[in-house]
Amino acid sequence: MSKPKPVNAMTQTVKVTLPKAPSGQSQSVYVGLNQRDYLIPRGQEVELPLPVWEILRMSMRAEALVDAQLREN
Repeated sequence: MSKPKPVNAMTQTVKVTLPKAPSGQSQSVYVGLNQRDYLIPRGQEVELPLPVWEILRMSMRAEALVDAQLREN
């Protein structure tokens, strides 16, 4: 019986478009994963490896939570 091949998560991709940042802010977002750097442009559809998207999504969620807490206080 042969063992199943391990799945490389970096080969799975997702297409995303980040909203543009307000004037004066960076129009790209930096993500680092496993000694690789990704500079993701805002306002353009890009294809990202799934693990990079997951890091970016969690980061944006955390930023939104902090913003909401700061508005409450």
